[in-house]
Amino acid sequence: MTHDYVSIAVEFDSGRDLTWFWSAALEPVESTFACPMPGWHKRETHMPLRCGADGLGRPHRERRNVWEDHRRFMGEPPGRIVAVWLIAASNCGRTVGTATFADIVLRNDTGELRVL
Repeated sequence: MTHDYVSIAVEFDSGRDLTWFWSAALEPVESTFACPMPGWHKRETHMPLRCGADGLGRPHRERRNVWEDHRRFMGEPPGRIVAVWLIAASNCGRTVGTATFADIVLRNDTGELRVL
């Protein structure tokens, strides 16, 4: 079992996280699973948005309705987002990964917050 990945994550004021990433093999996309790492399975939920090698090395723009993803896969969303963070983990397989994140923006009905 491996759990090496690079993702973007949103942490909610409930203490739970939702992460989105591009998977080498996990299907179906837009399904979720609990983090398999000890101590994280109740806190972090992972969602692959893309799968396979098609499109690697080219920029892609992703848009997510964070509240809807939370509602769909984790239940009714909590009050607010408290952090946005990037995760790069290679402690299981000791592999190397490369990813570029840009133009990260949180939007709601009253405005937007540019994160990166």
